[in-house]
Amino acid sequence: MAMVKRRLTVLTLVGVLLVLAVLPPSLVPVGTARAEGVSLAELSGTAVGLLRQDFQTNGARNGDMGVGTFAFYTLETAKIDTSGWSHADISLEDAVTAQVIQDINRPENVSAKVLAQDLLAMKVIQRTDLADQVLKILQARQKDTGFDENIFSNLSAYDLLGRGGYLDAMGAARVRGYLLSQKKQGPDGGFYGWGSYPWKGKVDPGIMSTCEAIRALSALDPQKSDAEVQEAIRQGLTLLQRYQLSDGSFLAGMDDPAIDTAEVIITLKKLGLKPDVWVSSSGKTAVDYMTEKVLNPDGSLGACQNIMDATWVLDACASLNSPAAVPALRSGFKDIQGHWAEREILVMSGLGYVSGVGDQFFAPDSSVTRAQFATLLVKSLGIDPVMPVSSPFTDVPQSHWACPMINAAYQKGLISGVGSGIFAPDQRITREEMAVIVSNALKANGSDIGITQEQTKEIMDRYTDAGQVSGWAEESVAACIDKGLFVFNGRSAGQLAGREYASRAETVVVLERMLKYLDRLQ
Repeated sequence: MAMVKRRLTVLTLVGVLLVLAVLPPSLVPVGTARAEGVSLAELSGTAVGLLRQDFQTNGARNGDMGVGTFAFYTLETAKIDTSGWSHADISLEDAVTAQVIQDINRPENVSAKVLAQDLLAMKVIQRTDLADQVLKILQARQKDTGFDENIFSNLSAYDLLGRGGYLDAMGAARVRGYLLSQKKQGPDGGFYGWGSYPWKGKVDPGIMSTCEAIRALSALDPQKSDAEVQEAIRQGLTLLQRYQLSDGSFLAGMDDPAIDTAEVIITLKKLGLKPDVWVSSSGKTAVDYMTEKVLNPDGSLGACQNIMDATWVLDACASLNSPAAVPALRSGFKDIQGHWAEREILVMSGLGYVSGVGDQFFAPDSSVTRAQFATLLVKSLGIDPVMPVSSPFTDVPQSHWACPMINAAYQKGLISGVGSGIFAPDQRITREEMAVIVSNALKANGSDIGITQEQTKEIMDRYTDAGQVSGWAEESVAACIDKGLFVFNGRSAGQLAGREYASRAETVVVLERMLKYLDRLQ
């Protein structure tokens, strides 16, 4: 990890605290820290809540400061159900899968650490096709000196590869040689772990990087038959123990003690040791510190109070086999009670196809963009997102959040642009556009819409505003009406309102009816 991201200077820490102080109450995590501490279940539950809030607000972001592939991997291994998590109608799994596809397409811009995180994320959801591609990229990049010109990235990558059982695929002897060659010596000639760094006139070890190296070495020698490897592990553990503080935490330099302590807990558990074996001068253990000091009064975690704290705390709690005390998902939203689409919204949100605009509201009458509808359609039909080599639409670059979903729908023949290579992803979708896309979906899934020109005219003649429907959409609108997929609820009687914008409620109802028609929803 880059030094600037791993350690906060005093000035940066003050800045973080000032930012939190001026955030509106709705953006500050809510929690309660008790003087006597909290349980591990409550602590991990708080971490899960913070990760969910960040993803639903900011979407998926790879790297330690966002909910990306490593946070997703941690949530999966902690057995947290994220199926109901959504940002801009994209699930967390779909979002991180899209990130992995992006990284595969531009690996030269991605660190080995992030690629290893991508690999584990794809492994836990059994996307072996993508996992194999990432592994090949790492194998091609690896040298005797590691992957990158950055020891922190290299050590993290080897630790993650060890977690996933991939070190043999990297060449165990080569990995062993690198890890042992990176042991650091301090100015006094003593052992200083891995990734040591100068701080205030002295050299401090990198606790995180030392823990990562120990875990990678342990994965290389599970039978404990390599004397040199086992001696390096022993030296590393002895060094770590010297940095335990009286409150039970571990800290070197200006690290975040919550993250350093989490790393030590994860390492000890990996080695089959109990974290409470190490007791501080005041009789405190690492677990005592986690339950007594990590949860802040405002509900945030750790000294840095960021997503990295939440991810590492959850990882440590999961290693201690502590289930998260996560509140049950809401069965409904405050603004749909009595709404004509209440049943469909509850069904589709319960199945994870759609989500609200927060935990309490669905905003059923708000409009939907073309990008959002394409995403909902791909997700509902179970189509894998596809990152194109070059986007078919000039206004949907690879960096666009919905590019993989729009491209997947385009490749399946479900959507097209608005002309001249333009998709208009942020333009609100109309009811007639939605009918055309749904009609395309029926055809793509083997359903003959079976409607003639005469039938189209007969159906359209029933509505007083049929003349306002675009000519290119008439057949699709008529077909959707014929199949019971067109939505009239909430509209004036006898009105198609083809060029009016579709609401979130109408979108959900149309997709629910489409899935039922295709026999994909009971």
